[in-house]
Amino acid sequence: MQQDAPVQISPPPEKPDFVDADFGNDWLTRLHEITVPEPVSMLPQSWGWWMPVLAVLLLLLWKLWCLYRMWRFNAYRRAALRELDALPVDAHGYAPLPAILKRVALHSFGRPAVAGLTGADWAAFLNRTWAGGHFDRGDLDLLHQLAVMPAGYTGSKGIAPLLQKCRGWIRQHMANEGPW
Repeated sequence: MQQDAPVQISPPPEKPDFVDADFGNDWLTRLHEITVPEPVSMLPQSWGWWMPVLAVLLLLLWKLWCLYRMWRFNAYRRAALRELDALPVDAHGYAPLPAILKRVALHSFGRPAVAGLTGADWAAFLNRTWAGGHFDRGDLDLLHQLAVMPAGYTGSKGIAPLLQKCRGWIRQHMANEGPW
């Protein structure tokens, strides 16, 4: 039979400085500090992932640009609503109401389509371009009375619903052209 060669056991390494000489556990001297891996980057590592990121950013910029253009395009609506809010509440304060509506229509639909509209044609135009509501005959008569003889209007009968409908038409009329 063969005898196995004796196993060589290496002497324990020198104890580090932080270990006392009389410290009894030599296995602890062989421990090393744990190495922490570098933090993982949250950025995409390949150019293939940069393409969708770039596409989403471009889409977001385009959407913001469209919203800004729409906001700028609708500035005339905001100005007209401010004018309506600034109308005095007295009997003659509502005289500019038909002129405000006409200015909004001229801005939205252009002079050739709006300038010549009066009476029934104007009423049909207002109702045709407003998808959110309808001016009834009494509202249109009151608008006509305010337009033709504002000094002759002395009461406030029916003016509150008419103001609400005018605000609704200014907010919701379907303009021919948009910012694009």
